[in-house]
Amino acid sequence: MKLSPPVLAAAALVLAAEPAGAQDARSKADALLKQGIDSSHRGDGAEALDSLLQAQSLYRQMGDKRGEAAALGYLATIYEYLGEERKAVDAYEQSLPLLHAAGDKAAEAAMLNVLGKRYRRQGEAAKALTCFQQSLALLRDLKDREGEAAVLYDLGGACSDLGEDAKAMSFYQQALQRELGKPGPPTPSWTDKVSVSFVDVGGNAVAQTFGLSNEFTYHRSEASSLAFQVQAVRVATRTTSYSATGSSPSSFTLATTETNQVTTADYVAKARFAHDLSGRLFWFTEGGWERNIPAGIESRTTGSGGLGYWWIRTDTGKFRTDFGAGYTNATPVVEAPGFQVNYATWNAMASYEQKIGAASVFTSNLSGAAATKDIHNFLVTWLTDFSVNLSTRLALKVGYMMTYNNRPASAALPILQAGTNPPAVLGRTFVTLKNLDTQFTTSLVVSF
Repeated sequence: MKLSPPVLAAAALVLAAEPAGAQDARSKADALLKQGIDSSHRGDGAEALDSLLQAQSLYRQMGDKRGEAAALGYLATIYEYLGEERKAVDAYEQSLPLLHAAGDKAAEAAMLNVLGKRYRRQGEAAKALTCFQQSLALLRDLKDREGEAAVLYDLGGACSDLGEDAKAMSFYQQALQRELGKPGPPTPSWTDKVSVSFVDVGGNAVAQTFGLSNEFTYHRSEASSLAFQVQAVRVATRTTSYSATGSSPSSFTLATTETNQVTTADYVAKARFAHDLSGRLFWFTEGGWERNIPAGIESRTTGSGGLGYWWIRTDTGKFRTDFGAGYTNATPVVEAPGFQVNYATWNAMASYEQKIGAASVFTSNLSGAAATKDIHNFLVTWLTDFSVNLSTRLALKVGYMMTYNNRPASAALPILQAGTNPPAVLGRTFVTLKNLDTQFTTSLVVSF
């Protein structure tokens, strides 16, 4: 039986770090370890297994973490030889915390790489990706550029298994850079998409509708991204009315009156930072500000953070869910009695993206936030859009958004006394605004 090179490398690093001048118990453990290795070379798996298990037990009793990790590494190879893959993986997994506790980064990095390869062989690409990422971080701390290049190739393979071809290509390019001796990781990439829509109506009624959306994303590394989004929709209308006054049908004066009114003013600004914890799990934090005059909101500031999971993450399709907690501060245009201004929230989101053919993309995002102390105070937003590429940088996009607020803001109305001219104002009352707001947009998107 021949031990695999990765296992030999990891175990050699462990044994090289063992202190000299071993006592009797340590000498016995070392002898059992050597006996197990010799038996494996002769192809006697059962005898090798027995010796290595005894060695592991002695190392554990002595608290020798490096020795126990070495025995586990060899045990894993014997289990593989005997066809017991699950036991082999268990042995590799048990060795990792021992190497970490011993502070042997080189051995830990080598063992992580070994375990990642086994996960990948068993079809567990997400687990493999996590091991390779942890191994890469340790190798970078050690400035082991040769080992870093090898792990980068493994990372590329794991990403390819997950269908993330763009990420796989990035890792392969980095590996090649290391082999060619080029310094450092590649420059972080960024993307920017600007959507603009404008409608100008003239004649008897003058109306201007302006829509702007900008999405900027900065990838600080393979695992971290920072995104900014701004959005504005403004509708202004100017109407002209006519009146005629005079003493007779043949003697009168025409007058015109122009009325300017902003019927819609909706502005949004958001920022989000996300960092991968593993191949699919990530943490995030985000904040935003909004003004929606038609919905009765002068200003609403939100902040939240939590965990998310990528269920699908390929070049053609993406699906993730987020869950976390946050805080909301809202200033209404009119503050009616009982309106909640500040409150903590539970937040959840589902985001889906699917490429259709070579030129079209469909996205759908559903998000919700509910007050922790009053679940009936909740806000749900559904945004979906479909875009078609007109060229490499230009696309046509149509989108639809629905926002449901179970505790909407209110508008104030004066109470006028009947039978008086001009009417006397007796006071005011509050009218609850509609729960549901919708918005349909058509825009051109420019990508950079």
